[in-house]
Amino acid sequence: MSLRFFPIILLIVFATAQFQIETTLEPDTVTVGDQVRLHITVQLPEGKSVTFPDLVSESDQMQITNRELSPDGVTYFLTFWEVGEVTIPAVPVEILEHGQVVSTLSTESFKIQVQSVLDANASDIRDIKGLHAINLPRLRVFLVFGLLLLSLILAVLIWRTRRIKHQRAEKWQAPPDPPHILAAKQLEQLELPALIDVPEAETFYLQLTGIFRDYLENEFFFGAREMTTAELTFHLEHSSFPEELYRNTSSLLNRADLSKFARQVPTRELCQQDVHEVKKLIDEFHAQAPPGIKE
Repeated sequence: MSLRFFPIILLIVFATAQFQIETTLEPDTVTVGDQVRLHITVQLPEGKSVTFPDLVSESDQMQITNRELSPDGVTYFLTFWEVGEVTIPAVPVEILEHGQVVSTLSTESFKIQVQSVLDANASDIRDIKGLHAINLPRLRVFLVFGLLLLSLILAVLIWRTRRIKHQRAEKWQAPPDPPHILAAKQLEQLELPALIDVPEAETFYLQLTGIFRDYLENEFFFGAREMTTAELTFHLEHSSFPEELYRNTSSLLNRADLSKFARQVPTRELCQQDVHEVKKLIDEFHAQAPPGIKE
């Protein structure tokens, strides 16, 4: 052998001697279904790291159920399902330096004996008894068949009855309330704020004027919801409504705008007066509605 290869051989031997692999297998005696822990530890010099593979069993005899990593090792959890001698193959281990593989090592393979959970000398295990034929009288057979048929007919009748009632309930709908009746119900449900401040006043007048504008829109068929106070007053003024009616409407909406947009806080008494004023205006507007839509 040439002397020029001798330093290279020394470097390979020295590098290999820096890595040590220790493996333990617990327990060493198992039965079918038991879990075995295969622990691999690698001692590395500073600056090196190690990676362990994800084991996949290609045999029905053994199953790898879990893997737990530690800074210097790994533990594989294995379960065996068949009796006999099972071979655990060698596990390859890669040594890394600066993210690059510098060496690959392998553990030794293991052979483990898997025993049965049953005692070979057990004598208390017996064969399963065969099926025993039971002869029912012919009358009982007819009774059972008749009860099953009667239950089926009764279930179908109940299902059809419920379906017809459900369809009738869906078809019938109560007629909607006329606009002035609907507005009156909404005003009855409108609650005055307990503590009147800026947010509560704004919310209250938004609801109050919303009920009033919805009534005008549904009763007289114009876009009262989208109009400003000035636009709504102009529309009423150039319609056939009495002057006092649209002036009172303008006064109410302008007063509400102060709370909605100018952060003015009204008294509780003023809020109550405005609710009554809206009721009064709705009654007066309804009196002006065409005869065909008053009912």
